Amino acid sequence: MLTLPTKKKWFDMILRGIKHEEYREIKPYYTTRFDNEINCSGLFIGSCFHGEAFIELHRVAVSAPFIIKFVNGYGNDRPYFIAQVRLKVATGCEDWGAEPEKEYYVLTINKILESGNIKEC
Repeated sequence: MLTLPTKKKWFDMILRGIKHEEYREIKPYYTTRFDNEINCSGLFIGSCFHGEAFIELHRVAVSAPFIIKFVNGYGNDRPYFIAQVRLKVATGCEDWGAEPEKEYYVLTINKILESGNIKEC
């Protein structure tokens, strides 16, 4: 299962049901991680790496659902939640941390399946 660190502000907003998407920059690092998890050939048709550059030819709308573990902080007792998500490439919501007009890997949170080590303040 892919584990992604998430800033506390966004982590808490997702758990409270306010934020429904998490964003990752379109970079070879994330392309490789998502490819290992869901086989991004289902997300992109004719995409490839050319040197260090990621080349996208024809984009498919949305991936099939898959599971990701989101964590906040470090150590064995860090807060986490496990969610069913879908992956797409799109612009994001500025209120949720996206830059205007910039495309991201957008992880749409369909359902939170489990959470743990959550401390109430």
